Amino acid sequence: DDNSDINIDSLQELMAEDDMNIEKEIETQRKRIRRAKEDMSKHVMSAMTVFANDFLGSPREEYNDLRGALALSRKNVPDEEYRSSQVSTIELCRFSKSAVMTSRKRRKQNIKSKEEGIDEFSLISQLTNAEVGDDSWEDMLALVNV
Repeated sequence: DDNSDINIDSLQELMAEDDMNIEKEIETQRKRIRRAKEDMSKHVMSAMTVFANDFLGSPREEYNDLRGALALSRKNVPDEEYRSSQVSTIELCRFSKSAVMTSRKRRKQNIKSKEEGIDEFSLISQLTNAEVGDDSWEDMLALVNV
């Protein structure tokens, strides 16, 4: 009987120690979450999102084109989070990333064309003689779908 009391006491001590360790780990995770939220709220993209949403929420007539462009760019996006009239930070980050990637591709194309001996004047003359089509919609879709 003494042996079973010792086993029960040992198990209770072990469980109490486990509970303390679990509580300590939970508190550590809560601190990490708080720190991550603080860092996120101070991030430049969060500030830009607030700024963009202020523009989108403005009743001023000048911003109708901005609201219309946002709605058109989201036309084929299935995610429900993008259906609101406001921009999310994630959406703004994705757009920024795609803009940087597009810029890099253009820079690489320019470098390649210079290496191949195509100068700007001959390129401009080729473009003026070429049939012009409005491909801005395809460019916007490429940026949105990245």
